[in-house]
Amino acid sequence: MNPHDRARSALAVPMSAERLRSQLAARAPALCREVDSLVAGWVEGIEESLRRYEDTQTAFPKTFTDPVLGPIELFEWEVLLLDSPLLQRLAGIRQLGMGYAVYRAAVHDRL
Repeated sequence: MNPHDRARSALAVPMSAERLRSQLAARAPALCREVDSLVAGWVEGIEESLRRYEDTQTAFPKTFTDPVLGPIELFEWEVLLLDSPLLQRLAGIRQLGMGYAVYRAAVHDRL
């Protein structure tokens, strides 16, 4: 079996997240520790916010109006997740790369 066929067969069968995580931990333990500490910091703020607002939930969702999709209703916990630093960092990542330098209206981001 040549390398291309082996890669193609590996892509055909999806690997479970736990198996991938265990293989990564075995091959790069320092990287796993670093990623775990980053994720723990990001998730900690989200968990605190959700616990704080757990008892004070409103009965009605917030409504946002999107020009394409129309009205979108989000519950308070969904708004908390969207406002978290974990997702807000995506706002700075440009979807079109350097296309905004040529086309000033091309300002699509990942959020």
